[in-house]
Amino acid sequence: MPTIVLCDHGNQDQGFLLVAGSEAIFASGARDVVLMALPSRLASPIATFLQKFRHAEFRADLIGADSGGRISFAVTPDIAFLVSLDACGAGSWSAGTIGGGSCRLLGDN
Repeated sequence: MPTIVLCDHGNQDQGFLLVAGSEAIFASGARDVVLMALPSRLASPIATFLQKFRHAEFRADLIGADSGGRISFAVTPDIAFLVSLDACGAGSWSAGTIGGGSCRLLGDN
C-alpha cells in the first residue's frame, strides 16, 4: 500500500496518507485514500486537522507524469487536500487554508 508521510513546516512527521491498493501509486486515475494522524504533544492547526479526519476515507484523483504526480480530494466542501510529488517521491501537501508541509512517498511499487 503506497503511504505518504505528511510533515509540518518544521519537518516533523504529523501523519500519513494511505493510498488503497498494491499497485504503484499513479497506476490508476482514482483511488480511495485514508488520512492517519500521529499523536502530538503540541497543538497546531495541522495536528488538529489530521486528528479530526483520521481514519476518514476519501475518493481521490491521482494524476501521474514522468516528473511525479498529484493527488487531490475534497475533505469538506471548504477544504481541498492536495499532494504534489516529484519523480523521487518527495514533495509537498496542503489542506486548504489550514496548512501543510513537506511529504515523502513510502512503499510504492
